[in-house]
Amino acid sequence: MKQTEVYSVFFLGDIVQFVNEKIDFYEIDFDYMTHLYKHDNNVYYHSSYKSKLKPYIGVLLNNNGIKYFVPLTSAKPKHINLKLITKDYLMINKLVDVNEQEKKAIYKTNPEDNTTKYRITSMLDLRKMIPVPEDKYKKVELASLDLNYQFLLYEEHRFCIGKQDMIKDYANKLYEKTKSKGQRISKFHCDYVLLESIMSL
Repeated sequence: MKQTEVYSVFFLGDIVQFVNEKIDFYEIDFDYMTHLYKHDNNVYYHSSYKSKLKPYIGVLLNNNGIKYFVPLTSAKPKHINLKLITKDYLMINKLVDVNEQEKKAIYKTNPEDNTTKYRITSMLDLRKMIPVPEDKYKKVELASLDLNYQFLLYEEHRFCIGKQDMIKDYANKLYEKTKSKGQRISKFHCDYVLLESIMSL
């Protein structure tokens, strides 16, 4: 994909700033995801991604100019028992009235205020970020999506903008640990060293 804008990039360890200082949603080429998954089964992958949008946020760069993208995954009941934010992931959430009850919504109690609770919409899984070549990603055009999905992504985008510095910092630390070790840092993390070595299809 040809870049038509000029960006300023400021290095921060191995992972640098978001390109153009802005978080956006992207879609990754299905065949490329399949290729990565064959080498590392921690890469998010499902056959439905061929016809169904799997959003990633980006663009992050490392100091070799390789672009990284972080996957979003829908909130699930099992996420209720997890912390909202760790150095491996961020639960995208919104404080709502404790009496709110939306169908299929995932809620987590707020221990600091019994009049509110957290509505969790998705997880930003930093452990599963992947390197992607220039021609294997494209920006998600929100206007082409269902209105309800547009609104959901808008809320998630706003959350990510507010946590942008945290996302950069945590991504940088995960990447540095993996590069230092020379392989994945746990069975739950992608192996960024391996994935960079097999980026070419």
